Amino acid sequence: MTDPTLSAKSEKKIVSLSFDNGYGGIAKSLVTYAQACKLAGIDHSLITANGSPAIDTITQNQDGAVFSINKNLLRAHLYTGFLGAPALGRVLQEADVILLHNAKLIRFMGRYKKKSVIVNHTGKLRFLDAAAGIIFISQRAKTRYLEQNPSTTAIMPVIPHAFTQSVEPSPPREVSRPIKFIAAGRMVVKKGFADLLEAAIELSARRDEFTLEIYGDGPEYAALSQRLQKAGTTNIFLPGWTEQLSDKFAASDVFCLPSKHEAFGLVLGEAMIHGLPTIASKTDGTSQIFSFETPEQNGGLLYEAGDRVALKAHMETFLDTPQKARELGLLARTTIVDSFNINILAENFRQLVGRF
Repeated sequence: MTDPTLSAKSEKKIVSLSFDNGYGGIAKSLVTYAQACKLAGIDHSLITANGSPAIDTITQNQDGAVFSINKNLLRAHLYTGFLGAPALGRVLQEADVILLHNAKLIRFMGRYKKKSVIVNHTGKLRFLDAAAGIIFISQRAKTRYLEQNPSTTAIMPVIPHAFTQSVEPSPPREVSRPIKFIAAGRMVVKKGFADLLEAAIELSARRDEFTLEIYGDGPEYAALSQRLQKAGTTNIFLPGWTEQLSDKFAASDVFCLPSKHEAFGLVLGEAMIHGLPTIASKTDGTSQIFSFETPEQNGGLLYEAGDRVALKAHMETFLDTPQKARELGLLARTTIVDSFNINILAENFRQLVGRF
């Protein structure tokens, strides 16, 4: 049941400002931010570049006003303080908080800096010191920032991303060999898919006991495909990207997140919502979702990023004891549903806007 205090009307206003118009974490967070603000009774508006996947979803859900504009024109308006677009200028002027979803946007804020809050989507620390506030997605990222900027006076809440519970829980199922491992993401070096591929290839003697599907595309796809072809294995697949990732999760047993760096990892939460346990490297995101101290209690097995031996050992854990996937999968879903839901995000925004 929704907390009635979150639905109370409010005159507070938040504007999200973003240059990003690609598919990925920022677009997904724009959608959940709009949903959470609506739930909290906060007037949310989005100013973004044309082509953002968030535009249609927010508009269809009636989760606040959306102003989309050519990316270059948006940049020009920012340079001039929206002199050529006074209506958008008024939107910023009337906002209590302006959320900057790209840190570099702080350079254009001028008179609005005192109510500008950078959302630290990337975990990088550049430009953050110029903002009045910083939303950190993980406590680990905030701690790292404070170590470098101990005298900061910025407002710095830790507000992890949220997930809407759009997948109905399925009855606990028996897990048997072959274990179906799955991974997904943009194929770039920092995502660590080469580590996952090598760990799986090293398990070739047990190829009949598991499959691995890695969904995605990007600059590393060709190199990974060549390595897979050279290995000659028949149980590892690189199908490219898919728009039916939810269906793929539903048909899998274990999710793998081998990233070298991950500020949060929205795809991780989406997999966990489906009841998938996770093998993941230790990053900012996994520290927040699982905690490094008790990851199994939250549905995950963690290892140091880049440690292929440990990654392989965790895969073997599920091969040796398939029912561990069922046990950890139940914990994984509970972790997301209880600790990373839209009601918590709404309350976090209500508290944030109250500080301005």
